[in-house]
Amino acid sequence: MYMSISLTKHPNKNGMGYFQHLFFSLKFFAYLFIAAIKALIHAFLPFLFDTSTTDAIKQINKCMKDQHSKNNQQNNQQNNQQSTYNFAG
Repeated sequence: MYMSISLTKHPNKNGMGYFQHLFFSLKFFAYLFIAAIKALIHAFLPFLFDTSTTDAIKQINKCMKDQHSKNNQQNNQQNNQQSTYNFAG
């Protein structure tokens, strides 16, 4: 049975290289790991970390929006470069 595994298909589809996607994903892992620990502590001691889960969600959402905007800007720049004709040559 043949199984095709591509380490770059998903990152490239999202406008990133392999290592850029790796570090971007590891950043989310860190946010979620810390948020999970805080949520566990909050479950037993409700007066601690009142807004930590909400804060983590907001931070991750901001990160994803920033990356999406960055990818759109890069795509627009590439499209502009590809569609620019120089008739003066």
